[in-house]
Amino acid sequence: MALAKRVQEWEAEWHRQGFEDGLKQGVEAERELLCRLATRKFGTAIGNTLVRHLADISDPERLAGIGERIVDCAAGTELLEWLDADRDGTDAH
Repeated sequence: MALAKRVQEWEAEWHRQGFEDGLKQGVEAERELLCRLATRKFGTAIGNTLVRHLADISDPERLAGIGERIVDCAAGTELLEWLDADRDGTDAH
C-alpha cells in the first residue's frame, strides 16, 4: 500500500512540474513574440529595449496588455514611456 501511495505522489509531482515547466515556456514564448512584434513595428532599438522591460514580467495578463499597447502605440518611444510609467502593471490594458 505504501508503495502505491508513493507512486501516486510521484505522478502528482510529475504533473505539477510539467504544468509549471509548460507555463514558464509559454511566458517565455510570449515575451519573445512581443519583442519580435515591437522590433517589426518600431525597429531594433525599441525591440532590444523591450527585452529588458519584459525580463521580470511573468504574468500572462500583463504581457497581453503590453501586446495590446504595441498595437495601440504610434511610436516606440510612446510604448517605452508607458512601460516606464506603469512599472507595477496597474494599467496593463
